[in-house]
Amino acid sequence: MAFHVDSEVGVLQQVIVHRPLLAFDEVEVIFPYTQGNDVHGARSAVATISASWLLIALLRWKAMLKTLLAATAVALSFHGAFAATKWGADYFPDIVLTTQDGAKVRFYEDLVKGKNVAVNVVYTSCRDECPLETARMAEVQRLLGDRMGKDIFFLSISIDPEKDTPQVLKAYTGKFGVGPGWLFLTGKKDDIKALTRKLGLSRTSDAFSKDGHASSLMLGNDANGQWMRNSAVDNPRFLAATMAGFFGWKDVQPTQSYAQARPLDIGRAQFTFESRCASCHTASGRT
Repeated sequence: MAFHVDSEVGVLQQVIVHRPLLAFDEVEVIFPYTQGNDVHGARSAVATISASWLLIALLRWKAMLKTLLAATAVALSFHGAFAATKWGADYFPDIVLTTQDGAKVRFYEDLVKGKNVAVNVVYTSCRDECPLETARMAEVQRLLGDRMGKDIFFLSISIDPEKDTPQVLKAYTGKFGVGPGWLFLTGKKDDIKALTRKLGLSRTSDAFSKDGHASSLMLGNDANGQWMRNSAVDNPRFLAATMAGFFGWKDVQPTQSYAQARPLDIGRAQFTFESRCASCHTASGRT
C-alpha cells in the first residue's frame, strides 16, 4: 500500500497494489484518500482496473474450465465402462455347479449375468452360523414375496461339496421352506474355493473359525457391476430394506401408520421364543 499525488487532478490518493493468486498482470485499485471534512475527500471514488488483465484472466479461466469439464466427462465414461466389466464375465470363474434339483448350471452365464443376486456360503452339517443364516434368508425371502425369482435370486453355495450332494441339499432346503428363486449349489471343491475367493466370501482366518467361514452375504447387480457385502445374519427386515435400496426398487404398496399398530400383548414364554428361538425353530418343533 502507498500514497501518491495525482499530478493531473492534484488529489492525494491511496493506492492498493494487488497481485492475484495466478500471476497475471498486477491490478491497481486507486481510491481518493480522505481525512475529516477535507475538500479532497468529497471527490467521487475512482477505481481503475487493468482491462487487459481482466480479459486475460477470463480467457485463461475459460480454457481451464473447458479442460476440467472434458477431463470429468472422460473420467465418468471410463468409470461406467470399468464398473460394467470389472466384476463381470472377465472376473468371475464361470464354473459348472449343480443345483439341489440336479441341474447343471454355469455360475456367471446362467446365474449372475444380467441379474440381481444375493450370494452366501453354507454347508449342511454346520451347527452354528449356517442354520441361522438360512433361517434369516428364508425370512427375507418371505418379505420380498413376488420379487423372488424375478427381481432377485438367492444363491447359497456349499463349501463342503463332497458331503453336500444335490439330494442332501434338497432335504436341507425343505427344512427352511426354500422357494422359487433360491438355489443351493454344489460342485468341485477346487472350483468352489476359487469362486468363493473371487466373491470375497472366504478368508485366511476361516480355518480357525468355528464354522470355517464368515456369515457374509454378497449383493450383486451385474447390470452396473456393483457389489456390496452384508451380514447374512442381520435383521431380515433390515436386509430386505438394504436390498431394496441397493437395487433401486420402488415400493408402490402403501405402508401403514404406527398409529394403526395393534398393542403388544406378549407373555414371557412367547417373548423368549420370539427373541431367542424363532429364527431357527417353529412352535411345532420343526427346525
